[in-house]
Amino acid sequence: VSLGGVFLLIDTLVDRELYQRFDAGIAGRANAIAAYLGARVIDTAELSRWMPEFREEGHTDFFQAWDAQGQVIARSESSQSVDLPLPRRVDSGVFAYFDLVLPDGHRGRAVARRYDLPVGDRRSSITLVVAEEREQLDELEDRIHLIFVAGVLLALLVTVLLATSGTRHALAPLDRI
Repeated sequence: VSLGGVFLLIDTLVDRELYQRFDAGIAGRANAIAAYLGARVIDTAELSRWMPEFREEGHTDFFQAWDAQGQVIARSESSQSVDLPLPRRVDSGVFAYFDLVLPDGHRGRAVARRYDLPVGDRRSSITLVVAEEREQLDELEDRIHLIFVAGVLLALLVTVLLATSGTRHALAPLDRI
């Protein structure tokens, strides 16, 4: 029971840390893309040049931006003109994290956020979704689970063997009597 409890505690802490780091990474990219889009939106080719993970051949990172009227103003080449899902509610200054199926069919994790633009910008605000494939993270999590389960089973086996050996050794005088 104690080993099971330790397994659950460590598993929960490791899962939380993995996803916090993953989420922080996509949030950082969302801020970088938003800064770029706030300065210039007409040509996003340079963004692909400076952030190669969003190129068409990448197929692991995706983004899409909408203006306040709901018109698509920018999209990563990797999306291949497929829209990313947008949560029902996206607030200014608050990151909304969610899981999704990416345009290439893989499982992914995304962040959505609305960024207010400077006064006078006709777009008013940008709603941005940045997504990344999470299958490698899921595989890592599965390997960690396997290692934890193997460790708990090994500890249980050693405990049973030591308990059995200790009991036999302690009861040896009774056997002789």
